[in-house]
Amino acid sequence: MFFFYLSLPTTPSQKVGLVSLGAGGLLAATGSIAGVISNPSATANMSAKEISADDLKITATADSNPDISVKGLTVGAIASGSNLIISARDVKVNATLKADNATLNNLDINAKTNSAPNLYANGDGGGLVEVAPLAAVIEDTFKQTNSVNLGGAFNVKNSVNVNAQNSDAGTYKADALGAAVIGASGVKLARDINSNATINLSNANIETEGSQTYTATNNLDYNLDLEAAGYGGLNASAGNLENKTNYAANINLINSKLTTTGESSFLTLDVQTSGNASSLNNLKAAGALEVVTSNSDINTTFDNQINLNGATLTTQGNESATKLTSSDTTEQKYHTIANIQGGFAGVGIANTANTLTRANSINLSDSTLDAANNVYLNSGESKLTRECW
Repeated sequence: MFFFYLSLPTTPSQKVGLVSLGAGGLLAATGSIAGVISNPSATANMSAKEISADDLKITATADSNPDISVKGLTVGAIASGSNLIISARDVKVNATLKADNATLNNLDINAKTNSAPNLYANGDGGGLVEVAPLAAVIEDTFKQTNSVNLGGAFNVKNSVNVNAQNSDAGTYKADALGAAVIGASGVKLARDINSNATINLSNANIETEGSQTYTATNNLDYNLDLEAAGYGGLNASAGNLENKTNYAANINLINSKLTTTGESSFLTLDVQTSGNASSLNNLKAAGALEVVTSNSDINTTFDNQINLNGATLTTQGNESATKLTSSDTTEQKYHTIANIQGGFAGVGIANTANTLTRANSINLSDSTLDAANNVYLNSGESKLTRECW
């Protein structure tokens, strides 16, 4: 048996905890700042003229899972301080296989990124006057690029499975409880996410008796939580959420030929975005002259594409089928609340901007789909639950 395996979680986790504590009569100033720069990468490349083996497995993985908390507590006449997390992450994964002539029983290629941060910023102030413009802040910029590249001639007795999979998961919480008589503090959580999963077949000729499956996916599983409160006499408080996410999944076949010869073998190309996402921007206040504002800007883009250029897909078996699917299946819940719980002349304002762009496409150029049985083209086969208020 020939076995090739690479798993490289360059930065599986980073754990940071910072606490600042200040107490004074006239002035107490505190603040904690945590910064993360994370650039994990994994590369698995194999190139050969001749390969003869039972099973060939190639795996490349990279993780980015920072675990960070910053906290601050101030008790004094004047309380000022920001508790800030700044995270900049760039994850790259690449798996490449090229062979002039390969004879195998099975071929499996898996390229995967895992992102599951746990970020917590807490700013508590108990002074007479709280003047920090932002008491708790999280800013996360995250880019993940995942690619599988395959070329050459492969004769496989059983099956071929090729996967490029990204995840955008994790828990984010920005929490500030301001008990100042006069306050001007706020909470901010900002994410800028770009996730790309791509499978490229160029000048590839792959023949199997069994099935061939190619899958490029982005999976969502994250929760955003903002908790801000002002209970003093004169407060101007705000909760600000910015969540900009861009997910792309692509399968590109250029001058390539895929063939299954088995009686009930299947040829499947699948690009998708799936999973769950949620946020709660919750601001509560009560006082003499309260003005509280919750602002949420949710901007989401799905772009899933199958592109065939000079490609030929053939299933020869009478019970076989060719299936190309480009879809998104997600459940998203984004809630924004500004709540005045009493007092004199209080005003609560909740602003929500919601933008969703979805594109699921199958593009054929100078290409042939030849099947003894059925061919299925499913573009936009989607289920979306999106709740914003």
